[in-house]
Amino acid sequence: MHKLTLSFNHVIVQNVGGYYGEHRLDFPSGQRNMLMVSGDNTAGKTSLINGLKWCLFNQIAGSRDRLLDPYTLYNRKALRSGADHPMSVTIAGHYNGRPIIIERRADWLYPKTPPANMSEMEIAFTVTQYDENGVKNVLDQDKSERFISRIAPPILARFFLFDGELLDEYRDLVSASQMENRALAKAIEGVLGLPVISKAQSIVKSATNRGRKVSTRLAKGQRAEQTAALIDAMQEDNRRFESEADEMDDTLDQVQKSYHKASNELEKHLEDERIQHQLSVQKNNLDTVTARIQQHRETLSQYGGFAWHDLALQGLAQYRDTVTQRTDRLARASQNATQKDYLESLRREVLANDQCPVCDQAPDTHARERLARLIDELDADRNQQASHEAELEGLISTRNRIQGLLSHLTPVKDRYMSLLETIDDEQDQKSSAESAIEALYHHHTHKSPEEIAKLRNACHAYSKEIGVLENKIKTLKQTMAGNEQQIQKLDDKLQQESEQNEKSKQARKVVKRLEKIEAVIEKARERQAEAMRQKVEEYTSHAYAAMTHEAHHERVEIAKDTFCMTIIDDAGDPVSVPSAGATQILALSLIISLGQIGRKIGPLIMDTPLGRLDSTHRLKVLEYLPKHSHQVAMFYHNGEIDGAMYDRIADKVGKSYLIRKDDRENSSRFEAL
Repeated sequence: MHKLTLSFNHVIVQNVGGYYGEHRLDFPSGQRNMLMVSGDNTAGKTSLINGLKWCLFNQIAGSRDRLLDPYTLYNRKALRSGADHPMSVTIAGHYNGRPIIIERRADWLYPKTPPANMSEMEIAFTVTQYDENGVKNVLDQDKSERFISRIAPPILARFFLFDGELLDEYRDLVSASQMENRALAKAIEGVLGLPVISKAQSIVKSATNRGRKVSTRLAKGQRAEQTAALIDAMQEDNRRFESEADEMDDTLDQVQKSYHKASNELEKHLEDERIQHQLSVQKNNLDTVTARIQQHRETLSQYGGFAWHDLALQGLAQYRDTVTQRTDRLARASQNATQKDYLESLRREVLANDQCPVCDQAPDTHARERLARLIDELDADRNQQASHEAELEGLISTRNRIQGLLSHLTPVKDRYMSLLETIDDEQDQKSSAESAIEALYHHHTHKSPEEIAKLRNACHAYSKEIGVLENKIKTLKQTMAGNEQQIQKLDDKLQQESEQNEKSKQARKVVKRLEKIEAVIEKARERQAEAMRQKVEEYTSHAYAAMTHEAHHERVEIAKDTFCMTIIDDAGDPVSVPSAGATQILALSLIISLGQIGRKIGPLIMDTPLGRLDSTHRLKVLEYLPKHSHQVAMFYHNGEIDGAMYDRIADKVGKSYLIRKDDRENSSRFEAL
């Protein structure tokens, strides 16, 4: 199978989408092979992706096989500015190790008349190659288109250049495990190169039929002519039946898509009751925390009215300490006065009794004089002592009153600050509840009972139509098989009748060889399809296990022929109802595996593919992708990748840009970060 590696050096967009003028985006490679481009919704991420699709394929494939009009990409301001402001996209890179430049440009067909659609624009497409000596070779438009069609047919863009909406389409496909997944089977066969074998098989079959006709024309006799005519008629019937079966297959694909869409909408509604319960819980939480915040704010206001308590407490405490110190000094002085009073009474007793009560001796004249002098001094201090006693009583009373005031004052600062922290915490709870309510409303279908009944009826009608179509296809194939058997019998009979004709015998030999070749090709196709299916299954299982956080999910099975995908748990049982996140990871795993096993094109470029995944899944995806693609470009908005996630992959990021949109000018630009 043909493999190639196309790496991007840089992309230049001119007047594409919201990008007025020329803007350049550099792509990293090597160990730091991730390009991260962030921007708000409507900033210009999707228009850049669509510009790349237009450059490579001259068409913009959306989801559900819709094609977008490239004219809508033409920047409105550039369109008004005149013919010297064309729209163009240039991709510079390396193809198989050699420099290559791919450019598509749209100029005005009539220089004085602004184009109203793409038919009024002249499209130029060139591929410039460089050989090992650096010699430039510019291919003309036809050769350039053939070159791109050969190395990167549009069907392969689904596996390296896609947006989140397209990932949803794959998620729907892989989740439809109850039916044959025809659309996915065709896409997988296309990316694995199996249509080449089918084409060879068709060519050989056509040659076989032609050989049979030649042989029958060479046969002799009226019966041989009648038999040949009958064979021709039956072969014509089979060709008509085959065409009808192909048309029914296409119709079946469309009906299955309609069924999946209606079924998914109905499935979303069936979650409404659970969502409604969660909404009720979150609303109650919101009401409760809002009421608490209001109550706390009222208390906080009261605390503000008592803020003077903290100042009063500080001043009164200092005054109390000062009074206490003075009281202590006066108390000590009072104790000294009490001791002096006791000594005075002893001295008076000695003078009155003329005898010391301790030693029972009479005092001499000198002692009498000294005792009398001390008693006179104490009499002189008695008035001052009475004044100190009165002051002491007053200070004690003052201290008691201060202490009484302090006991009635309550400090509020600590409680005020604590309540502020509580309010902050509850504000966070309120924000979380509001975000949860907003997210739940986003997933709520808000469908009326009439709409639900209509969806159920539509699902029933689609299911019934699918059954009818499958039965018709089965009947046609059975009829064709019966015709083939009858044709073989008639052919054998005709061969017997034509054995006398040597030329007819030679033609028959050629037919037999072609039939053998056809059988060999069919077996080769079956072996190749099975070998590739096993590789896809193995790689998808590895990628899924690496990117999911569902620990009990062990591997992925891809059914033969139908390509129905099933997640198998660690007990070996199929997971009947995987979560939305698991299903989306499964779809992404399939895309990555097809891009690795099939035809390798270029960088894996994704536009907002993580919005519906939880944070754990997002981180696993971001850590896995740069290991399995030689270049990864991630276009995302801030809600998809937060700072912590970005830090985990920072060592893999080689370039980082912000798409900044000027709402006044309605124009976007890249800012390197």
